[in-house]
Amino acid sequence: MKALRQELESERTATKDVTDEAKTACHTLRLALTDLGAKVSEVPTGDASALAFMEWTQQAGSAMAETAVAYGDCYARINEAINENSWE
Repeated sequence: MKALRQELESERTATKDVTDEAKTACHTLRLALTDLGAKVSEVPTGDASALAFMEWTQQAGSAMAETAVAYGDCYARINEAINENSWE
């Protein structure tokens, strides 16, 4: 019985660690998207499961990649225009 309790406690600790890591990733992506001016919605609450945080993080990561591509394209066009117009 003692071995089962120890195993259960070990599993609870592992689950808490995974959930905490997912929360941190979720929080970081939310901040990054907000800084980029994106509207962030449906962020899991603090008592949500690790799966909910991971699913939201995947969706936010995709949005982040799309936003980065858009900003990269915009930067490339601006840089090209500046180089073409050589404002010396």
